[in-house]
Amino acid sequence: MHPVTVGDPRAAFAGVCTTGLCAEMHEIWEAALVLRVEDREQIHTWQLPINLERTDAAVLKLGCFSDRRVPDHELAGLSEFADALTDLTVGTHLVCVRAEFTGEFLRRLLHRHGRVEGWRHLVDAESLAAGRLAAPPPWDLREMSPSLGVDVSQLATDTALGRALWAKAVYDATVGVRV
Repeated sequence: MHPVTVGDPRAAFAGVCTTGLCAEMHEIWEAALVLRVEDREQIHTWQLPINLERTDAAVLKLGCFSDRRVPDHELAGLSEFADALTDLTVGTHLVCVRAEFTGEFLRRLLHRHGRVEGWRHLVDAESLAAGRLAAPPPWDLREMSPSLGVDVSQLATDTALGRALWAKAVYDATVGVRV
């Protein structure tokens, strides 16, 4: 297990890129996790093996899959990723852009590899923003972010790391940095 020491509540920030929109049919091909460890940030990124026969071409294009995919020999192993994700998120509040979507994909991957989620709560960045701004539904995090001082144009939101950093920026703007 990796030692992680951050403030209370301990927050971790996750992002994923997937091969489609249905967690039952599609897979995570890229994942990122940002942690605060003592006085610095720790960034973890992975690209994972996938079944290319079960993909949604439009979703892959949105995530720039063909431009960013690393060679197969550089891909992380799924079991190793599941171990790392479990260890790194134990006891955290996992903050995500589109938390239900991200959480469902992560849970399914973990369960397929005999692991369970270690995070205490799944937190939706969009809900945090809406609460802070007292915005009525329907919500759009991209539209609310500037009101929080979050410049989305500076984030690569089509990448897993960009989404994790976006979730962190919204969290920091709504809850405040707690290190």
